[in-house]
Amino acid sequence: MSKIVALKLDVDQFPELEPDPYHPQNTEYVQSLEQAKRVALAHQRDMTPRNVHIAKMHFAGQTAVTIADKLDIGPATVGRVIKDNQTQRLIQLLHYIQDAIDGPSVAQRKWWLNKIATDNIDDKPHLATAAIAELNKMGMNQHMVETGASVGNTVNITINQAHFPRTELDG
Repeated sequence: MSKIVALKLDVDQFPELEPDPYHPQNTEYVQSLEQAKRVALAHQRDMTPRNVHIAKMHFAGQTAVTIADKLDIGPATVGRVIKDNQTQRLIQLLHYIQDAIDGPSVAQRKWWLNKIATDNIDDKPHLATAAIAELNKMGMNQHMVETGASVGNTVNITINQAHFPRTELDG
C-alpha cells in the first residue's frame, strides 16, 4: 500500500497558484460561509448519523411525527433528539448558513442603502444618489408586485414648464 505524501510548494515559484483577490471565492463573505460549513461538519462528527439526519429533516421543516414515520422510530425519540443541545447547535448552524446563502432581507438591504445615502451625501453625492436610485427601484418593484402591474408599464413624469423651463440640453 502506498503512502500519500503532502507536497509542499513554494508559492513564490508558482505565481499562478496565488489566489486571485478578485475571484468571488476569495471574498470575505465566501470565506466566512465556508468557515461556517466547516464548523457544521465538525459538529456533525460528534453526533450519531441518525441524530444528524433527524436534525436535517427538522431543519427542512418536517414535523417530529413525519420524521418518526420515515425513520421508523417513535415521535418521543425524535422530540428528545431535537431538544438535545448538540442537535439544537447543529440546527442553529444550518440556519446561519442558510441565511448567509439567502443573503440580506429586503428590510436589511433598504437599511444599508439608506445608510449609504446618508453617510455619503456630502463627500460622495454620486454614491448617495445611486443608493437613493436603488431604493426607488426597490420601491417601484414592490409597488408593481402589489398592484399586479407588468414590467412593460412605463411611468411618465411631466415637469411643469413654468417652474423648469426647457434648456438647450432638453433638445
